[in-house]
Amino acid sequence: MAVSSIGTFTFVSMQPPPSFPYQGIELESRAGINGYAAWKTGITADPFGVTTLRDVATLGAAESLFTSYQALVAADPVLIAYAGSYLPFRVLVLRVEPEELRATVLGVGGINGVSRAIVRAKWLLLPWVQP
Repeated sequence: MAVSSIGTFTFVSMQPPPSFPYQGIELESRAGINGYAAWKTGITADPFGVTTLRDVATLGAAESLFTSYQALVAADPVLIAYAGSYLPFRVLVLRVEPEELRATVLGVGGINGVSRAIVRAKWLLLPWVQP
């Protein structure tokens, strides 16, 4: 199973795939002159959202894990991995919200093996571009 992660937190799934930094372009046009001029503005990035899923042993562990996620908001940029591979940039966590914290009857598989709760969280991340 390929594991995705944000910082030290690992997930059963992360969707959609993270967005990468890109070369910015600024277009300029002038009245009476055909076409555009294009100027490279440097590497930039837009905030993007992902939803993560993690299985845990108990509902109490799910609540505690989500509280730990919140400690990453506005902290130092952290490593991010998707489908088992670290990406070539870090991310700044702008926001994390609970989508689902619930107990389950019985979960088998995932990261925990046998689980009784899940944590589904929505993250807003910003690829960290070094100046």
